Amino acid sequence: MNRKEMLNKDVILKECEEFIQSFKSVVLGTVSKDGEIDVTYAPHFKIDGEHYIYISEIGDHCTNLKENNQKFEILFLEDEAKALSTIARKRARFNVTAEFLPRDEKFEKIMDIFEKNIGETFKIIRKMTDFHLVKLHIIDGRYVKGFGQAYLLKNGTISQITGDRKTHK
Repeated sequence: MNRKEMLNKDVILKECEEFIQSFKSVVLGTVSKDGEIDVTYAPHFKIDGEHYIYISEIGDHCTNLKENNQKFEILFLEDEAKALSTIARKRARFNVTAEFLPRDEKFEKIMDIFEKNIGETFKIIRKMTDFHLVKLHIIDGRYVKGFGQAYLLKNGTISQITGDRKTHK
């Protein structure tokens, strides 16, 4: 790989990161222990390089993550109103696992960031004990920024995906 290709990949990684940082929530695709699919969303922030969501036990997704946390997906999807095309909306999708975090000092620091960014409404749910802070562990993912611009993201590396679903060497 030459220097120009490396710079281009660094630019794309930065674009992907900025795209993700523009969201305050994420779409979750979880699976129950019986194989039933549940798609929903949750408040999300990336803090110190780590992804976090805050979810309630009332939602099926919470049970799914507790009972079947082998792997699930998250999706950041560009708003249709902002997209150049509804067919090629910018998106970042990741395979992840979940780690439920205890209510300790780290929990409080992360909750302060959620509250600062979400606002007054979050002050109410922050204290509710049926809500859980969940750290997401990224396995791999894809970033699509338009037609012919799909990228595989894995272990901090990026490679373009071609029409035959293989990555460019």
